[in-house]
Amino acid sequence: MELGVNCIKSLYTIENTGIITPSVFSLQLRPGFDPSNISEAVDTIEVPTNAGQGSGSVSGLVACKYGLMAVLEENERKMFIYNQERIDVLEFPLDSPEFSYANQITFDRHHNIVIAQGDQNSLLRYNMNGKALPNLELPGHIASLTGVACSPEGDLYVSSNDPYTILKQVAGESEWVTLYRGQEDDYDEDEDEDDEEREFDPARFSPGQMSFGNDGELFVATDNCINVLASSDGKLKRQMGCDKYRDGEMSKVEGIFATGDGYLFACDQDYNVHAFTSGGDHLCKIGENDAGQSQPWAITVDWSGYLLISDIGNGRIQVY
Repeated sequence: MELGVNCIKSLYTIENTGIITPSVFSLQLRPGFDPSNISEAVDTIEVPTNAGQGSGSVSGLVACKYGLMAVLEENERKMFIYNQERIDVLEFPLDSPEFSYANQITFDRHHNIVIAQGDQNSLLRYNMNGKALPNLELPGHIASLTGVACSPEGDLYVSSNDPYTILKQVAGESEWVTLYRGQEDDYDEDEDEDDEEREFDPARFSPGQMSFGNDGELFVATDNCINVLASSDGKLKRQMGCDKYRDGEMSKVEGIFATGDGYLFACDQDYNVHAFTSGGDHLCKIGENDAGQSQPWAITVDWSGYLLISDIGNGRIQVY
């Protein structure tokens, strides 16, 4: 099954060019949505699996303002494309022998789906009709990918925790340049268990998922906070959600998404979802008892301004 011209053409600002300005970063919350008071989900998207509802593992989630959303279901190695009515109009297998597990997915400037997966040093790519495209190869020293994001200019960014690295590929070029290279942490948790005075070292953070804000800042998930980097040179501008290396508002940050109207959402390893302003003000925290989430992982905002959070433990997407 293919999307066909009548559906796929909505992806392009100029029909049939195949190249657009990336639209993920510009997604905004709908009028009347209060990010400081997130209550129960207004809808649930059950991702279909052969084993039935509730058994899936949604590890990848990305929407665009042109009315399509890509969902990666990891257990059955499938990608689903949803339309404006949140109906899956296409599904295709992730049949690459190199696919292991996904840490983050995004759209590139051609609106191909790009997958950052652990234990690999290349990015998997598929077009919106499910055709596998050549992998994007990364430098040989990169061994484990943790995140991927596309900037407003169409540049591609990829993060790795082996070694601690963020790479950048300028739109239209093939070379990868190092935006951030951190020192691996020799911190011994057993020896320093009671050392609460140890300050966070910005040269040692392990980058995870990434997202671009409305002013081009790069938000990076780390061990227990969010680092905000300058996308041009990788310099640390500020931190959100933590005061010290092992003491802050959040545990290890997993999913992250910045909206086009100045908000940031992040989920942590304690299964909480946090809302911030892009300037760092903490607005609210919702936990499992508040929102019915089992294990939040991937976050996005769709074309209508609804907040979507994948529940990797229940094979579903919660809509707020």
